[in-house]
Amino acid sequence: MTFCALSEVKGMAIIINKVANKIYVVFMLISLLLMVACSSDNEQSSGSNEVDSSEEEQSSDTNKGESDGDSLDEEEEILIEKNVVFGKTDKENNLTADVYRPNEGEDLPVVLLIHGGAFTSGSKEMYEEWGPYLAQSGFVAVAINYRLYTPEYSTWPGVLEDVKTAANWVVSNANDWDVEPQRMGVIGDSAGGSLANLLAFQSASNSSYNIRGAVSAYGVKDFEKEPENYIEMFGKDYQKAPHKYQEASPIDYIDEASNSSTFDTSFLVMWGENDTEVRTQTNEEFSNNLDEVGIDVEAIEYPDVGHFWLTDIPGLEKGTLDEYPNTEAAPKILGFLEDKLINTEIKNFSPDTIENLKEREQDELSK
Repeated sequence: MTFCALSEVKGMAIIINKVANKIYVVFMLISLLLMVACSSDNEQSSGSNEVDSSEEEQSSDTNKGESDGDSLDEEEEILIEKNVVFGKTDKENNLTADVYRPNEGEDLPVVLLIHGGAFTSGSKEMYEEWGPYLAQSGFVAVAINYRLYTPEYSTWPGVLEDVKTAANWVVSNANDWDVEPQRMGVIGDSAGGSLANLLAFQSASNSSYNIRGAVSAYGVKDFEKEPENYIEMFGKDYQKAPHKYQEASPIDYIDEASNSSTFDTSFLVMWGENDTEVRTQTNEEFSNNLDEVGIDVEAIEYPDVGHFWLTDIPGLEKGTLDEYPNTEAAPKILGFLEDKLINTEIKNFSPDTIENLKEREQDELSK
């Protein structure tokens, strides 16, 4: 190879080397720019994620508030739990209750609400106005369902067992609800009024709770005087099973209660003058019999009123709290419950027993 050829090759090598160096520099600059661009995108993405996360947290808090709102009536500041299962029937059907509670408080009085419907219809929803009304006044209110009879399904005595199960269920929830089971009351209308009275009479020996006040609105007091209306509930007519009709009649428990050492329930009995569904005379007889044996009772008859007025039944004119006679009855019931459930001492002695103990104490002191 000649010297000239070598010189040309060397020159070309130098040129190639310079071009390669320039390409390398350009490549490095491009890489640097790409790194900067990626870093910027990551920061924006991170910021966006933080915003999204913040929005999700806010959304979560909002949803949580809405969820709480399902059980908390913000306007009235009461807690409401709907369709809580408290037991089963012999057919394995669930029994449910709606619970209305003050938002705060301790050793609260509690009231069972028992709907009417001739033992064959109705539901706890009939007390949807009464529940908040009582909770706003410091009571825990528990509206319950119970088994209903059909032509193929008689429900006595299971229907009363449902009510007793509800009362014991309240006791089992006493700590969670901050209630005092010894300050228990019951309100019932029509069929519910009968069950309310029966629960009071048959709970005298139960030391876990005490029915301090029973409100009965136009309830049946004596099934023996109108047996033809309840054959399907008892499963047999009166001639074949008179004891069933007697067992279900609140009026037949008065004498036994008067001789009990623990019975101290007070009664508020209400009915309409024009009631054609339940004999008004039995309400008067029931109230008079209670009074005669010294059991605390107050009886109120509302003029120009029939049946179905304490609770709201769709399609009927009366039943809301802002209609007569509830404009008078509701404050009366509230005052009765406050007096009997709140303003009295907790005890498990009948008034006669206390008087006897006082006499014995005086005799001992005089010796």
